[in-house]
Amino acid sequence: MASDSVSLSIVLLVVGSAFLHALWNAILKRQEKPEWAAVGITFVSAASTVALALTTASSPPPMAAILLSVASGVFEAGYFVTLAKALARAPLGVAYTVARGGALLLIWPISVLWLGEKVTATTVCGTALVVCGLILVGWSNERKSAPRPASSPASSMSPASLRAGIGWAMACAVFITGYHLLYKRAMQAQGTPTVVLAVSMLVASTVSVAWHGRATMTTVARYVRAHPWPIVIAGLLTTASFVAFLGALERGGAGIIMTLRNTSVLFAQVLAWLGGERSRPLQIAGTLAVAAGAVCMAWP
Repeated sequence: MASDSVSLSIVLLVVGSAFLHALWNAILKRQEKPEWAAVGITFVSAASTVALALTTASSPPPMAAILLSVASGVFEAGYFVTLAKALARAPLGVAYTVARGGALLLIWPISVLWLGEKVTATTVCGTALVVCGLILVGWSNERKSAPRPASSPASSMSPASLRAGIGWAMACAVFITGYHLLYKRAMQAQGTPTVVLAVSMLVASTVSVAWHGRATMTTVARYVRAHPWPIVIAGLLTTASFVAFLGALERGGAGIIMTLRNTSVLFAQVLAWLGGERSRPLQIAGTLAVAAGAVCMAWP
């Protein structure tokens, strides 16, 4: 991945991936039981990625790529669990920004130590912007609870619920960091996007079953049967988002790709507004600071 220049087609692919990712998160947020819906979404994504891999992959990838994909699946499972818990307790605009912004802060030092990326003045500046942005998002929601979307069973979120949601979003950032770095290493090990994702999502769905247990899975199955279409659509959007991102990473691998992927925080803010959330000025400023920090951190 030698060049930082990317074609227009790759730019559109990554921005499209960012939008699809924010969109399925918005669908998950609007579910009555996000934690149960997330399990169903994981299974739909796993099934669709396996089908896609079987129809597109010409040969199996090297064992190193498979093992890295298996490891990424464990982090994917943690990601789905913590994301759902965050969205059940905090507004979409807050949970999404904290999760993605927190992941940026974690990915950068690990990339320097593990992947040999360089420390520059712009990455340091970007880190400061992300930190400031996350502080603004948290602070803007600390004193007064934010409204739920109109479809939500409760009209407001308590400060305790909001703090718990931000805590789960921070945990989610750890898992986002893990699967992103492992995806990158799997692609470097000559893995193909569809196979890498199929293995990862298969592992994620298996871990999800083990995590929730048999009794909970029975409840989840009933919930999925009662709400099939949002879960199927969100699962397919999840697959499309990840395939597009990994495809761009395989073709370009430039720093700008990681930057463009984080435009999803802006899409999430717009989708949150369309869903009935009304962000405070400080929260909007914080989201913009996180997005600007992402640009600086990945600047060539």
